[in-house]
Amino acid sequence: MTNPLFPFSRLNRIAYSFAINKAVSTVAESRLIQSIYLRHGLTRDDWVPGLSDIDFTVGLKEGLCDEESFDTIRDFVGQYRARKKWLPMLGEVEVLCDPDCNVWTRHTIRGAEVADWILLYGEPSIRTVYTGDDSTMGLDRLAHGCWIYEGQVTSRFYEASSTRWIESKSLRRIARKALRYTQGDHASHANLQCGKRSKPSQILVHLLEILGARAGRIDHPPGPTVADTALLCAEGDRPLFCSEKYQGLRALDSVISAVILSFSTSIVVLRGGLSRSALENGLDLIRAVCRANDIQPRIFTPELLEYYLRVFRPILFLELCEYRHILFGQDSLPDMMLPDEGCLAADLLQQSLNIMLTPARVVGAFMEGGHDHDLRYIEVWIGRAWQYAFLLLYLDTGQIGSYDRSIKAVTLQYPELAGEIDRLKNHDEAGEAHARAVHSFARRCARHIHEKMNCLDTASQSSLKILGHTAPDVHG
Repeated sequence: MTNPLFPFSRLNRIAYSFAINKAVSTVAESRLIQSIYLRHGLTRDDWVPGLSDIDFTVGLKEGLCDEESFDTIRDFVGQYRARKKWLPMLGEVEVLCDPDCNVWTRHTIRGAEVADWILLYGEPSIRTVYTGDDSTMGLDRLAHGCWIYEGQVTSRFYEASSTRWIESKSLRRIARKALRYTQGDHASHANLQCGKRSKPSQILVHLLEILGARAGRIDHPPGPTVADTALLCAEGDRPLFCSEKYQGLRALDSVISAVILSFSTSIVVLRGGLSRSALENGLDLIRAVCRANDIQPRIFTPELLEYYLRVFRPILFLELCEYRHILFGQDSLPDMMLPDEGCLAADLLQQSLNIMLTPARVVGAFMEGGHDHDLRYIEVWIGRAWQYAFLLLYLDTGQIGSYDRSIKAVTLQYPELAGEIDRLKNHDEAGEAHARAVHSFARRCARHIHEKMNCLDTASQSSLKILGHTAPDVHG
């Protein structure tokens, strides 16, 4: 890699510096944008020319009305996308409608990283209030590494080809990113080992080993298993869709211990105790079957699966307790212990970031649709609207549950809110007027969560109740 070497270290930055200047000039043209920050990318030495994107965060000025907010975001996004067509290194832009975003900068590794952002233009308006200690930081790093794995690494694994240099390079780069978060100061050796691997299956095995080992060091306090509670429903008691596409995985039972399907996810659990070569060969076969059937299940070792469900995605765990279909293999969920209260709360609290970013994403999705009757912006918004409602339910009552149970609880607790979500969701005349109404609602939700979380010490919540089961039986 030539990036650290002179003169490449200078030459590689010229095009990227030009792109950054163009993004900054787009911001400078608006009188209602307060600041633009550079995130990730060029703030570190491990960026890769041609593969790394330039990511930004933009903060709007304080006190804008809904109309001004919508118009400012629309104009900025339109100009930014026009420039991105001929400057492909321009990456993701997060637009914050409320400059006081301390709500989400106090949670997760993304909040901690705000301290490393570089102010490119305007007045500083975003600061980190992350207060986690070394132990919390380590857990947050692992969680972010798992988030990168389940989203970015998984998709690139299925898309990559060992014979196409650019695809293999992209997978290796994003795997290194996951390792950097997971390993922290000890990531250099792991990255070196990852760099020696070229096949997609080799990269994935290496990453699974590191993530599994790190997850295996977490101490889980003893507690009741799912089988001891009223949460567990009979497996496969609802009709399943699209299971036919996964049937080809049955022939790979020598490397797969189970395939778990639900309405929201699909999971392949690898067998434990396999050699590295057996895992690599098995993953090659899994990838071939999945590519042929256009499916992308998440792949886990047994150790990583328990961390993923009990610590990282405990609300998904509750959903799988109520409904899952084991296509083949052993159902391990009944023997797992219930998630810790703190993990359930953290799963909800990290959604505050999504809620703060939703107003701008509604506008972006509306523009991406290309015509007034495109419903893409409604699809973006509806999931975030329920995230807001579920977080509000927890902050007010301490209740947490699966998606279905939470919707029922929200409908009972906040009938007017549920009615407004349904009215906006089922609007017959999708278009700019409706998109503006959704944007206004999303801003109201963001401000409300901001106020609630600033006034409430969520760490003091001691009345958590898992919907469908009473807290005293679960947490003692």
